[in-house]
Amino acid sequence: ILGNSFGYFETVEDDIRVLKEVFRVLKPWGKVLIDVADGEYLKANFKKQTWEWIDKKHFVCRERTLSSDGTRLISREIVTHTEKGVIADHFYAERLYTKKDLEELMQKSGFSDVRIITELQTLSKRNQDLGMMERRIIVTAVAKKDWAPLRIKAKDRTKNIVVILGDHRKPDKLKPNGIFDEDDFYTIDKMKSALKEIGGYNIIYLSNHDTLVQDLMKLKGKIDYVLNLCDEGFGNDPQKELHIPALLEMLGIPYSGAGPRCLAYCYDKSLVRGIAKEMGIPVPKAVFIKPEDTTFEIPFPFPVIVKPNFGDSSFGITQKSVAFNPEQLVNAISEIREKFGYDKPILIEEFLQGKDLTVGIVGNPPENYKVLPIIEEDYSSLPDGLPRICGYEAKWLPDSPYWQIKSVKADIPESVEKFIIECCIKLFERLECRDYARFDWRLDSEGNPKLLEVNPNPGWCWDGHLAKMFYLSSLTYKDMLKAILEATETRLKIREEVKSIF
Repeated sequence: ILGNSFGYFETVEDDIRVLKEVFRVLKPWGKVLIDVADGEYLKANFKKQTWEWIDKKHFVCRERTLSSDGTRLISREIVTHTEKGVIADHFYAERLYTKKDLEELMQKSGFSDVRIITELQTLSKRNQDLGMMERRIIVTAVAKKDWAPLRIKAKDRTKNIVVILGDHRKPDKLKPNGIFDEDDFYTIDKMKSALKEIGGYNIIYLSNHDTLVQDLMKLKGKIDYVLNLCDEGFGNDPQKELHIPALLEMLGIPYSGAGPRCLAYCYDKSLVRGIAKEMGIPVPKAVFIKPEDTTFEIPFPFPVIVKPNFGDSSFGITQKSVAFNPEQLVNAISEIREKFGYDKPILIEEFLQGKDLTVGIVGNPPENYKVLPIIEEDYSSLPDGLPRICGYEAKWLPDSPYWQIKSVKADIPESVEKFIIECCIKLFERLECRDYARFDWRLDSEGNPKLLEVNPNPGWCWDGHLAKMFYLSSLTYKDMLKAILEATETRLKIREEVKSIF
């Protein structure tokens, strides 16, 4: 809203109505910028009477005065023609908003993150009367809101789905501040925007876990399936991630992603290691440490990496998790126990220092699936001395040097790539993954690949590893979500015969 064109209505309520309409038409996370007169400055510095030539035959006279309550500047402009006399005589009034007034006005209208960017001082080469334009304030704000329900034409064939998310009202111990923050809400809005762009769905979002059971029972029989994006777990407890699909199983509601048994398997790193070894799939050497163990032996050389045996999202894995000697090992275990409050078994693995790889699969082997481009972590931006890992700091702490890690297309021999993909497909089926999954691998110093962990229902965010694989395929975040929906519908046999994004 430029050119000082705001604030000319009769009342403050009229201005609020204008801003509320701006808020309504903006997309979620859209921004507004307002260029408005600096009311505090004008109130003290306005010129009561001025006149000036507009051109050779026209001149304008202006008179200004404050309203009786001091909140508006009332102006009269008389335009005179040298031959025809007065040709215009009109009044107008602008409300004199201060910076504080504007901030309160924006907030009352629903906007967030209100910022006063700068003050503009207008200069005139011919010393003209600048009036309201003499000194202005630039204000910006963000429209943080949910997407409006999509209006579907009756003739369009649509599916009714429910999206289950983590509960932003509850604490979440995995997050740095223990609660959902601005990045989380932005990520959720990006997801909602992408799903809306796909079209063809009536979507209901459920995030209140206190009423989740009742809400789902009311919707049973009225929806086609649930898109389960609740990787936080029921009640934001990661140990209860499997509770969501278990609940859906009991209610008889179809859903996307892995079932409770798969999530239980893969939450236990040691269990996955055992299954992989049984299948002939290589894993790093490791030692399993129970909470009551006070002494233990490491039958392989340093360096090692210390991990919580249960968990995901790199919980408890930081630069201090890599130990090059016994003292650092003790400190690494203490940090997981004390800083992260983890009191369950710990896994001590040999620390592999080759390429750090991730494989993504969307679909359901052996028939309908797609292996995405394998990516590797580019650690070239890390300062010397920091261990090359993509842990908690890389995913959650923007001020950490690990935040600068980038994911790039993996540069590995064809034979290694083929072996890794074959192993991932076998694990996908053996662990009963469904619709989409991610597999983390690392090469040893001789270039031999070893499985680190399996991630069913991996992170669905727009900047996550799965999304990065789609970007490398010249596909979009919307395409990623669409592929997950397609995989789910194909498995559930409710998908129409349409062309796949692949």
